[in-house]
Amino acid sequence: LEKLSLARNALIELEDDSFESAKKLNTLDLSFNFLRNITSRTFKGLVGLKTFNLKSNEIESIHPNAFSSSTELKSLYLEINKISFIFAQSFQNLSQLIELTLDNNKIEHIEPGSFNNQKDLTRVEISNNNLSLLGLVHTINLRKITSFIAFNNQIELMDDFIFSQATKLVEINMVSNRIKYISNQTFRGLILLKNLALGKNEISHIEPNSFVDLKILTQLDLSTNLIKQINANTLAGTSKIESITLSSNQIEFIESG
Repeated sequence: LEKLSLARNALIELEDDSFESAKKLNTLDLSFNFLRNITSRTFKGLVGLKTFNLKSNEIESIHPNAFSSSTELKSLYLEINKISFIFAQSFQNLSQLIELTLDNNKIEHIEPGSFNNQKDLTRVEISNNNLSLLGLVHTINLRKITSFIAFNNQIELMDDFIFSQATKLVEINMVSNRIKYISNQTFRGLILLKNLALGKNEISHIEPNSFVDLKILTQLDLSTNLIKQINANTLAGTSKIESITLSSNQIEFIESG
């Protein structure tokens, strides 16, 4: 057996070692059930798994060793659950993971180092959660990531150089957070970034040259913030820009040049 779908059933619990003999299974779909508790042995034996869909369950926590057997996993879908905390060990053995979706949970905290072994990740989705802090400790090894989606959280602060290792990023979406300030170090090194969405935050100040490395940026959304002025060097470096959205701010002054 290589593919198994148990989606859209009424599963509440899985016995430990239920998949111990399913070593050839490469695709498992358990989405749209009512699973709540994931132990260290729930998915033991799934050594050949490459795609795992746990979307839309009632999962509240992930045991640090829940996916320890599935070292070949490439896609893991955990969106629309009730997860509130990500342990540093939650994904530690998933070194081949390419896609990870954690959106529409209740995540308040991601432990430092949670993505340290996911050097092949290209897409991370953590939108619609309760995160308040996003730091370099969360992104430092995401060297292949191209899309970072974190809209509708409570993020107020981003570390300087937060994406300094993620130089392949093409898209960042952090709409609907509580970001107040953009440092000229926040987006350093993102020479491939094309789409930056920061609308519906509380940004009142953007340091000069904050976007200077974004040489091929084409879309910039700063709408619905608290920006009062645009200086000549606010958008320095963005020579390829095609669309800038500054609607619903408090702009009183735009410097020429």
